[in-house]
Parts: sequence; C-alpha cells; structure tokens
Amino acid sequence: MNVGPNQTIIQFRVTNPDLVNTAHAVTATFAWTSANIYINLAPGETAIKNIGDIAPGQTKDVFYLVEITRNAAAYFTTRNYQVTIAGSDTPTYTPTGSIYVEKLLSQNRNDITGIMVSPPNPTVGSTFTVTVTSTTGSPNYPDLALPLVKYDPAMVMPLGMVTTYTDKDGNPRTVYNVYIPNPEGNAFTTVWTFLVLNAGVSDLYPVIYDRSGGSYHYNADYGEFETVYVPGSIGNWVWYDANANGMQDPGELVL
Repeated sequence: MNVGPNQTIIQFRVTNPDLVNTAHAVTATFAWTSANIYINLAPGETAIKNIGDIAPGQTKDVFYLVEITRNAAAYFTTRNYQVTIAGSDTPTYTPTGSIYVEKLLSQNRNDITGIMVSPPNPTVGSTFTVTVTSTTGSPNYPDLALPLVKYDPAMVMPLGMVTTYTDKDGNPRTVYNVYIPNPEGNAFTTVWTFLVLNAGVSDLYPVIYDRSGGSYHYNADYGEFETVYVPGSIGNWVWYDANANGMQDPGELVL
C-alpha cells in the first residue's frame, strides 16, 4: 500500500471523421459523475484541455492524470467520469468511463530497461519526447498498460504516445494507446510527446503493468525516472532601482 505507483492515465483519442472540413477550437472537459474520496485528478491537473483544431481525418489525444489515495478503503471501489468533447463548429460528444481500484503486486518479470528525454531542457511552448523501453516476462499475458506518471500537469502536457514492438510471430506492431490488449509481445519501445506549458522541473516515471492469474502487476524497478528542466525567461525591462524596492518608482530611469 505504501510503495509502487499510485497514479494512472485516462486517455481519449479524438478523431475528426469529416474528411473535408476542419473541426475548430476543440476542447475536452472532464467531470466526475460519482463520488469517491480516494480517486481524484492528480494535483495540478486541469479538467479542461484545449485540443485545438483537428484537421479532416486527424486524431489527437487528450490525457488526464489520476491519483489514488493510499488507503486500504480504496480497494475495490469505483468512480465514474465523463468527458465532454466539443468544438466551435462540431457536435458535442460525451464519452463515459470508470476507474476501478485493485491491489497491485510488484513483479521482477516487468522491467523498465531505459528512459530518455529529448531535449532535456526544452523551452516553454515547445515539445519534447520521452522514449521508454520496457519488457515483460511472457508474450501471453492478456493485458498490458504502459503509462507515464508523476509528471507535473501544470508544467507539461502529454500530446500523444506510440508503442512499437514485435509480436511472438515476428510481426511488427504499432499501438497508439496506453492500454494494449493481448499484446503477444514482451519488449516494447514507447515514445511520448509532451508540450511544455510553464517553466519548472518535472520528473517522469514510466510504468509497465500486466495482468495474469486475476492479478495486476507493475515493474519491480518502479522508481526509475528522468527529469525535464524548463528554464524561465528573463525580461527586457531594466531600470535603476534607486531605493532597491523591486519596483520602478517615479523618477527612476530606464537603462
């Protein structure tokens, strides 16, 4: 109860099915539709995401970071939610879902083998990627999930992710979802794309989950992380602060 990941990701893939017209000013608004004091949006997470314009046939992702309170009373409880997706010239869609909390076990068979941020020092308004390599002990597990958690959602926002791997029959696969049903593979490369919202420092923790025997398992090496540092900007207004009060008072000259 006191170790391992206590956050997870809700992902929605928003597609413009119109092959002619662009959907403009699309937003996604998250709302809980039932109560549960143990399941909430993570600190700093915002309910409203600006997806922007979506070109004809294009798909964009929206992610919400969720935190589970470490309390035994949270086990086997559920909280329902909905996301309202609408644009300035589109219909409104309201998909729904729920989070169900189960106990997690640590397993050595699951391993994060690498994580790399590029560039490690992006600027506000730019994007950066996080490349994660991971493995499981068997290609036969029925479910797999590859979230990235514990980032600061007030500082960085995931825009999308793609996982590539080779299945047990030697076929290459490409998946754009955090959750992979019946992966039939055991070595994965996941590339996340993030947008920088504000300056600051944010850690990034990858996780690999699998399910077998009715139980869910995360990587025993959980706790490995990379850090992205976004420097603040320096203004271009300089004056002689004669009284050293940090404000430009009348009569103080601009330099």
